[in-house]
Amino acid sequence: MTTDIDSTSSVATGVNFTKPAPVLKSQPQAEENEKEKKIYGRIPDGTLFVVPKTEDMVRTLFDPRVKKSFTDMLIVTVLVFYTSLYFILPPNWRVPVYAFLFAFWRLAYNGGIGWLLNQQSKYTRLTKFAHDHKLFDKVNENKLWHKILKHDLSSKLESDYDFYKAPLEYNTWLLFRHFVDLVLMSDFTNYILLAISCFSKSNQPILLVAGRWIAGISLFLFNLWVKLDAHRVVKDYAWYWGDFFFLEEIELTFDGVFELAPHPMYSIGYAGYYGICLMTASYTLFFASVLAHACQFVFLIFVENPHIEKTYNPTPVPKRKNTLESQASFKQRDSLLAESKDDSPQTVSNPKLPALLIFTNFQITRSSDVLTLLLAFYSVILVAVPKTTFWFFVTLLTAVSWRVFHNWGLGHILSSQSEDKGWTRLFLKYGKTPDDAYEQWQVIYNLSTIMSYISFFVVAIRQRESIEFVAYWPFKYIIGTMLIALQTWTSVSIYESLGEFGWFFGDFFYPEKAKTLTYSGIYRYLNNPERLFGISGVWGMALISGSASGYLVAFVWTIGSFYFIKSIEQPHMQKLYGNQIRAEAGLTKTIKRATEISLPLENTILIIQGFIDNLVKGISNHVETLLGHAKPKIQSGVKDTKTLLKEYPSKLTMVRLSDNLKDMDTSLYSLKVNGKTSGDIKVEFGTPIEVEWTADPKHSVRDWIGLYRVDENSSELVTNVSSRGHWSAVDETGFETHTSTIKVNNKSSGLVEFTGDALVWKTGEYQFRYHHDGKHNVVTISPKFSIVATPILADKFPELSKELLPIVQRIFTSSDYIPPVTINENWDLEEDVIVKRLVEAVQAYCAIDIASEVLASDQSVGQLALRIAQIKKFLQPFDSAK
Repeated sequence: MTTDIDSTSSVATGVNFTKPAPVLKSQPQAEENEKEKKIYGRIPDGTLFVVPKTEDMVRTLFDPRVKKSFTDMLIVTVLVFYTSLYFILPPNWRVPVYAFLFAFWRLAYNGGIGWLLNQQSKYTRLTKFAHDHKLFDKVNENKLWHKILKHDLSSKLESDYDFYKAPLEYNTWLLFRHFVDLVLMSDFTNYILLAISCFSKSNQPILLVAGRWIAGISLFLFNLWVKLDAHRVVKDYAWYWGDFFFLEEIELTFDGVFELAPHPMYSIGYAGYYGICLMTASYTLFFASVLAHACQFVFLIFVENPHIEKTYNPTPVPKRKNTLESQASFKQRDSLLAESKDDSPQTVSNPKLPALLIFTNFQITRSSDVLTLLLAFYSVILVAVPKTTFWFFVTLLTAVSWRVFHNWGLGHILSSQSEDKGWTRLFLKYGKTPDDAYEQWQVIYNLSTIMSYISFFVVAIRQRESIEFVAYWPFKYIIGTMLIALQTWTSVSIYESLGEFGWFFGDFFYPEKAKTLTYSGIYRYLNNPERLFGISGVWGMALISGSASGYLVAFVWTIGSFYFIKSIEQPHMQKLYGNQIRAEAGLTKTIKRATEISLPLENTILIIQGFIDNLVKGISNHVETLLGHAKPKIQSGVKDTKTLLKEYPSKLTMVRLSDNLKDMDTSLYSLKVNGKTSGDIKVEFGTPIEVEWTADPKHSVRDWIGLYRVDENSSELVTNVSSRGHWSAVDETGFETHTSTIKVNNKSSGLVEFTGDALVWKTGEYQFRYHHDGKHNVVTISPKFSIVATPILADKFPELSKELLPIVQRIFTSSDYIPPVTINENWDLEEDVIVKRLVEAVQAYCAIDIASEVLASDQSVGQLALRIAQIKKFLQPFDSAK
């Protein structure tokens, strides 16, 4: 299994690179090796040098045991000055002054340091400046500034450092570190002083205040752990952007915080900002924190990421490509004829137009795109309809219905697709291709996604509480907006990791394209990011709305998402990828290591977790049961109607019974099936069945024998369903029709042969019933027998065509058309009854359901065999990659 963890990172961001190629080892082993050997650096010209050990910023400035340089004392003096300002300035001046100072140093950080690093990365400007001005050359050793510079750089390093022998790039980096120390410490100090200035007592309830402080302190401590753990991994070298100057040949293990979140130094590494905001309860500080955090991401995007890509040339993130090999359309007879001569599979080019993703990739030439846009537009109009009870229920039921359809309806389609490719089978049945099935699935899934969000948006906006009635509305709106932003980022990250193929569950349709499971992007940290982060925006919108209906839709959304992941995605992933699936994601492992708990407490947590899982499962089952109640009732009604009108017309009328049965000796009557009266009797599909009968010599000439399924009649004395034409007379003089089946008639015995239309062209258990005098009184019943179809296991064209030919020839029995003699001889499928028999035969022998209209388009057994061979290939079961 390939994961992003198997590579190294730069500048505390967790982004991967490939050179210099380190060999990953466990952290204890790496630390032991650091003690045993020196760390070597490589400058751009390839020269190797020993990298002297350096101390971190905080220890350098505030640890009295570490020798201080002139720059260190200058930085401490500046920090003391900022602190003294707090006591000098009037209270009403503190917030604007410190806000200005914080903004200045934040811009110095992200703008100033960012510009310097950008210039160094592109043009090595800092190194060239040091070279051009001979900052580290002996020619300037008698100058005061040179002496101060030499003392500053040498005072904190070990004896293995030589100011004049060290590479220019390394000395430039050491000098750059001093500037970074000044900027970062000034930035942090002014932020803390701004927070203290913004702090004020509030009249909030004591529980709310306690909750704010507990959450704030927790976030601050978490932030502290993130910074310390990140420094443990990347050391001073990456902390101070050392790879902008030279490369270290070191062995790093990116565990801990780097398995917790992407770019941990710049993402969760700013959690302390928001913790301090909670403690101060200041919106001013909060907005300053958000802007500062945003600036940090700008720094990441425009400075660090381009340098990492340039320096380390990372390999592209593996994606499930949207390159779908597909078979030629079955509707083209010329193509089928060509393939009947050559069994090599034909392919068509990939779809030229990418699928509609929300509203991106919109194509006016695709009617589905236009209809999706129109439906979305009409749904948004519901925001403006009158706020009456009627429209309240219309909008609410619309939102709930779309989400139920999205999770349970589409979930059922994917479940069927995972089990036996049911969705693809449906399209193949009507002559479409697997590509058609996948493309239509994309349309439906995208439409359902759009309508789920729009309908929920309509409910949330229509039922939104007025600001004047909402307590702490700015806080709710801010948290809601942040949750929406989190879900948006999660969705974008998921798409970047999976691509279009994974976004639309392509591995349910083309498993051969997804044999290797790759944990990249957001999946490096989370196994199912959509489980929580993927629904955060829904709850954010519900929080902004503040209405009960909004929370109701969010609850249904959450239960549906949990059900979809647990019951649809995870079983299919297990089936397809097997033991490639990891047990724990990076986030889970890191949290477990950071929060080791006692066994009793762990068991308690597991019990609570199990209770929650059972609760979610129970609710999902109840919803499924509720939705399923209507289905059997409707199906039962439809089935009963069809039964009454088509299959069992006798139930609509009185069954004709005879009254003169009292003196009949039923022991004289018997039936044999193919010469057998008992045992396991099997008849191959479509083959004639001989029925030998015996009767009283004085039996009625209007006696008849009918063919029925075993479970069709509840009584052995009376037949209460129609034979639907599957019957035979026993005497030629008794009926004008159905006498061609009579082979022998000796008055007291005889033989009839059921063939052609008299046969039942469907597998199952059947029996013959001997009836008296043209009525439905049953005199005797034959032994049960089975009509079976020996499965055709061949999946190649030559073998398939040979096995299909005799079956097709049987199907033409009693037809006005001559059956084909060879596989390439054109046939005439003009009779509906022959086409129906062919549909049943393909279903029975190949377990493939193909619509009659599609089969009627084939012109020979060869074309039919080719079609079945291709469908079998499409419907190959999912193989678990174990």
